Amino acid sequence: MKWHKATKVLPPPGKMVLVRSPNDEYNYQVCQLAAMNNDDPYEFIFLPWFDGGSSVEIKKGTLWARITLPE
Repeated sequence: MKWHKATKVLPPPGKMVLVRSPNDEYNYQVCQLAAMNNDDPYEFIFLPWFDGGSSVEIKKGTLWARITLPE
């Protein structure tokens, strides 16, 4: 699995990715990229894939990786 810096490259919108919060190196969530603000199309946030999770702000130290499921 390859980790990407969210401040450098973003995943495709709507795709399921694993996100690591910069505040806690052991805090991982399954998320998808979403627009944070309808007025600014270049402002994004990671939303949890399921109800009950918290959103992850894209800032220095935020990492994401693609989830590849076996066939």
